[in-house]
Amino acid sequence: MELASPGLRANKKTTLLLKQTGGSRNYPSARYTYTNNSVCNVIYTKGGCQEKIDRFGRFPQRPGARVRRLEFAKIDILYNEIPRIPAPPPGERNMTTPLESLIRSGTKLWLDSIDPEYVRKNRAYGATGATSNPIIVADLIQTGRFDKELTDLIEKGSSDEAIAWQLTDQLVRQAQEIFLPAYESSRGDDGYVSFELDPLLEDPACHFSHADRVRQYIALGKKWSQGNPNRLIKVPATPAGIEALADLAAASVPLNVTLIFAASQYRMAREAIWRGAQQRASLATFKSVYSVFVSRVDVYTAKHVPELSPQAQGQVGIVIAKRIWQENRQYWAGKNLALRQEIVFASTGTKDPKDDPAKYVLAFAGSDIETNPPATNEAVQSSGRAMVRAVDQMPPAEVLTEMDRLVDIGKLEETLVREGIAKFADPHKNLLALIAEKRAALRPLAASP
Repeated sequence: MELASPGLRANKKTTLLLKQTGGSRNYPSARYTYTNNSVCNVIYTKGGCQEKIDRFGRFPQRPGARVRRLEFAKIDILYNEIPRIPAPPPGERNMTTPLESLIRSGTKLWLDSIDPEYVRKNRAYGATGATSNPIIVADLIQTGRFDKELTDLIEKGSSDEAIAWQLTDQLVRQAQEIFLPAYESSRGDDGYVSFELDPLLEDPACHFSHADRVRQYIALGKKWSQGNPNRLIKVPATPAGIEALADLAAASVPLNVTLIFAASQYRMAREAIWRGAQQRASLATFKSVYSVFVSRVDVYTAKHVPELSPQAQGQVGIVIAKRIWQENRQYWAGKNLALRQEIVFASTGTKDPKDDPAKYVLAFAGSDIETNPPATNEAVQSSGRAMVRAVDQMPPAEVLTEMDRLVDIGKLEETLVREGIAKFADPHKNLLALIAEKRAALRPLAASP
């Protein structure tokens, strides 16, 4: 069945809404938009991402790829009047938004959220990946937008714990679908969504042994990675998490090592992953990223190292992350790998209200990955400022010397990892409590015919 409708006038738009009769389990719906600028100008939209296809379902930018013929069955054609959009003035045609300039500087823009609305909006901004955590999932449940999904899971007899993980998996899958074109076009170097493993493994109140934690990280990492090529498994840079990395890398699990505050954590994680990766039959799809938390470091120094000068205070997190970035580039440079092993500049939302909301975005522009909260991306986008490469720019030597002299990195790491574990476990406990509350509130709905 051809999609072209040559009889339409140029100011008409044809929307082809798919009534699913088959296709893949992961893509239950799709939308096609036809514009009549030329007979073959068809826009294929899936999960909020658009690509041109010709009227026979072929992707001109991806030779050999095509929309499955099965997806063209039973399509309704709707004709809607749409206004013509005037062309921008000649001087404005090459203008870019702040986030576009960030991407052009060399940064991969990821979103620190899997809220479907934010994911679609930020995909339009140019975002190519996302990260998730229990706080995000709990915030989404509190909106009431997912009460139907919760009711369905309650009716199936799922426990609160099972509901938490099934809903998280569903939300991450939806985001994966939206970023799949970025994954495919980059041949597996971008387009990922991170899935966090059970935070309660590190909860002191749960009394797991170190060996139990390691075994659980390995088992859960393999479980939640299976069948999800553009999903990164988030493993914390704790002793148990680091010990699990070699086995996970050997099992071809794409990895995001999180909760990194110091170079020593990064090095142990990197060495474990590379040791495991070398056990694989092929390194063609080997992908790892290392999430360095930035703003929490600056909160720490403001509290514990108040003697830092104004030039150094609020810059320690940036310097630590940039040093790790430099070391990471040097380490992987000679490995001749197909995919890049990258730093994720994480925790990029400012904590001090006096700070510029774009402080960390500006500092790391130019390379690797920034995963930003939605509010940070909105602030950057509305700022009107162009982002230029700054990731390899450091403070003056005297400021670096001051930081190295006054900041006890070992104490910083120990404190922030301990606090980070609590910030991992407590939100998951809160998520389970929220689901229990929702269960009680939705039980009448679940019981009704």
